[in-house]
Amino acid sequence: MTRSQINGVSRVRAAVRGMPGRVRVAVAREIEAGAQDVLDTMRGLVPVRTGDLAAALSARVDGDGLRARIGLLSRTAAREQFYWQFIEFGTKGAPERSIPPMPASPFMGPALDLNAPGIAARIGRATGGVLSAGAALKSRARK
Repeated sequence: MTRSQINGVSRVRAAVRGMPGRVRVAVAREIEAGAQDVLDTMRGLVPVRTGDLAAALSARVDGDGLRARIGLLSRTAAREQFYWQFIEFGTKGAPERSIPPMPASPFMGPALDLNAPGIAARIGRATGGVLSAGAALKSRARK
């Protein structure tokens, strides 16, 4: 499974936990809005043949509101939409069997990359500038 993450999140999350409740609530609200932005961008970038993959994408914010997961979150969605990996990363094909390679059409990683600066800015505003989240957060995809 591939994960994309934003570097520096654990430091920001630890700092936010030490802030007053109203600030934590404001940050949680911005994280939820940011997760929805990433989800909307994913759905806009994913190549559409049947629409099933875009429909299966979802976002979920954890209980404390300081962590969001976005993508194929249920086992059923991951099993039924297994081919997302072929779309995101492409395939090398099998020339000996006359199967051409399929170029990558990434949608998950770019969605996070496009939205990370805005999410960082939102967190910075929600903390009243106390956290310079923009300097601390950078997106990174890993396999």
